[in-house]
Amino acid sequence: MMATQLSIEDLLPDFPRFLAEVFDQGPALYPGAMTRRLNLLPTADSIDALLDIAALPVDSVRLTRAGRGMPKHSYTRLTQGERVVSVVDSGKVMQLFKSGATLTVNDLHRVSAPARRMMRLLSETFACRSEAAVFVTPSGKAGFAPHADELGVIVIQSEGTKDWRVWQTDHAGPRKDATFEDSELGDPLLEVTLEPGDVLYLPHGTPHAAAATHEQSVHISLGLRPRGWDEIVGAIVSRSMAAQGQRGFPALIAEPTPSMLNDLASILHDVAAQLAATDPAAALASLRDDLVTSLAPVVPDSLSDMRRLDSCSTNQLFHVETSAVEVIEETDDRCRVRVKGITVTLPKAIASTLSAGAQDRAVLTCRQIYPDVPVGRAMSMAKQLTRLGALSLATAKG
Repeated sequence: MMATQLSIEDLLPDFPRFLAEVFDQGPALYPGAMTRRLNLLPTADSIDALLDIAALPVDSVRLTRAGRGMPKHSYTRLTQGERVVSVVDSGKVMQLFKSGATLTVNDLHRVSAPARRMMRLLSETFACRSEAAVFVTPSGKAGFAPHADELGVIVIQSEGTKDWRVWQTDHAGPRKDATFEDSELGDPLLEVTLEPGDVLYLPHGTPHAAAATHEQSVHISLGLRPRGWDEIVGAIVSRSMAAQGQRGFPALIAEPTPSMLNDLASILHDVAAQLAATDPAAALASLRDDLVTSLAPVVPDSLSDMRRLDSCSTNQLFHVETSAVEVIEETDDRCRVRVKGITVTLPKAIASTLSAGAQDRAVLTCRQIYPDVPVGRAMSMAKQLTRLGALSLATAKG
């Protein structure tokens, strides 16, 4: 993430406390948390630009008025070329928007590199699938009636202001998508007007409603798709089964044969024994690595990132990325480490510096990263670690 520095503490300040007291328990407000990162958020201008060049995928665009979705033909058109293609019609979108409709763009990662980076950050932090959507609401209008989502949501206000009413998370209910009448919910737990840079966290199943104030509102919602213990345990059991190898093609018939029952009993016994001997910490760590690898959106380095890295001087500062380095094996002076899924061998001093600096995303020079060697060699090592993802470029010294 060279061009767009962002840490989980930017989105959710005091993250250890967030995990201990807030995550999946109840809503929380973080005023101004993303004020310094507004350049990463979608704006009316950026959405206008995507509409102008017809870059928004039709299946990702939604317009809603008075809580009801509008048919796609009301804001799309067919283009005639080598083949007929349906595209979002910016003129129709604006007419509906001026009449009070809220514009929603789902799958924002398709058209926004910063959104893709934010989703990757969430996937790497929580090892779950993430989503991103932007909502543009006309002044004085509400996009949706009070409702709850099956996703946990991190709301970041980008432009304008929006009034939010949030009720207590219903932990006893199914915690899925649902719509409510105000009379069903009682008094809100939280009533707040979000301003640019404010962050609001809502666990999945939290009833809420929002309306733009006297000005047009733009906000991004980052969704966290819940993953329960059934999925975690099921994945660990599946791994245990896979480790034992394939055992033929069992015929799951109405009346199983005695041999099939004996085979199943033997398999269950073997799996139970293997699970009983499983180290829970190791199993969770291994599962997390696989989930992060499979779920985190790919964020390729940009050409401008590579140009900046190639041309930086020896006074360049580097951020140490959080959770970037995992020590696998140590010797007297060397360490085998895993960097973003890639195993490499580093001098022990470098591995120690990276591990210590990852706690607070320390800012270091190449000399601090690799001391006691010529500066050219230290710079070469710092660049290589940046390409691997253990470091990222910070602001150079003056």
